[in-house]
Amino acid sequence: MVPLSTLRELFEYNYWARNRQIEACGTLTQEQFLRPRDNSFSSLRDTLAHLVGAEYLWLERWRGRSPRAMLAAEEFPTLAAARERWGTVEREVREYLADLTEEVLRYPLSYVNLKGETWTYPLWQTLFTSSTTKPITEAK
Repeated sequence: MVPLSTLRELFEYNYWARNRQIEACGTLTQEQFLRPRDNSFSSLRDTLAHLVGAEYLWLERWRGRSPRAMLAAEEFPTLAAARERWGTVEREVREYLADLTEEVLRYPLSYVNLKGETWTYPLWQTLFTSSTTKPITEAK
């Protein structure tokens, strides 16, 4: 198990790195932000929407809820909108982490993924993979 102090440190680093991404995107024009790209996601906006959406999805799972869909990229028409939503998610994640104890990290977390499948992992593992952006391999 990864200690709570290490998980908190990983989230701190995650937010530091995220802020560098946002700063770099801040130099772009709106057209560049929305321009189609040949990547996993069709634009930088869509990439950021995916990142904030994934973090929001995990936060909701930690809270005992299982959203049925990712946030839509259209919810972020501008970089400012993505930055604002990510700031809210960050604040809520920090509040969640502040209330955790080492004991709770061992508890199983069950959730329903976007395909409707139920998965169960120790809470610490979902926090670890979320903070490192390493995907959990969903295998029963």
